[in-house]
Amino acid sequence: MGGGATASILIDSFMRRMALPLVLIAAIILRYNLFSFLYLLILLVSTLLPAPRLKHQKAISLILHIVLLVFSLLAVLAQALFQISESTGYTLNKCESPEPVWRQCGFIQYKNLPAVDIVRHLLPDVVVFLVTLVTLIFNAIVMAMHS
Repeated sequence: MGGGATASILIDSFMRRMALPLVLIAAIILRYNLFSFLYLLILLVSTLLPAPRLKHQKAISLILHIVLLVFSLLAVLAQALFQISESTGYTLNKCESPEPVWRQCGFIQYKNLPAVDIVRHLLPDVVVFLVTLVTLIFNAIVMAMHS
C-alpha cells in the first residue's frame, strides 16, 4: 500500500469518526429545531455502528452517510424555498398553521434578522452537507482501493 492509499484511509477514518460527529454536535448546539433533533438521532445511530471492516458494515455506514447527505441537502433546499416563498409575498401566516410550529421546525424569516442569526440558522446544514460529501468521497476512494 502506497503513501496515498494510507493517507486516504487516515482521512476517511478522521472524517467518519471525528469531523462528521463534531460537525453534527455543532449543528445541534448552534440551533434547536426539528433539523437539529434529526441530526441528533443520526449522531446517536452513527455511534452505535461498528468500524466498517466487514462488507455489510461498510454498506450500513454508507447508507447512513447517504441518508445524512440527502437530509442535509433537503434541509438547505427547504430553507431556501421557504425564504423564496416569503420574499414573493406568500407567507405561511396565511395558512392555518401557527408560526411557532414553523419556527420549531427550523423555518424562520430572515427578512429582519441580523446577519449573525442568519448564519447561525443556515450554515450548520451547509457545513453538514459539505463534510458528509467529503466523507462519502473518501469512503468511496477507500472502498475502491480494497475491492
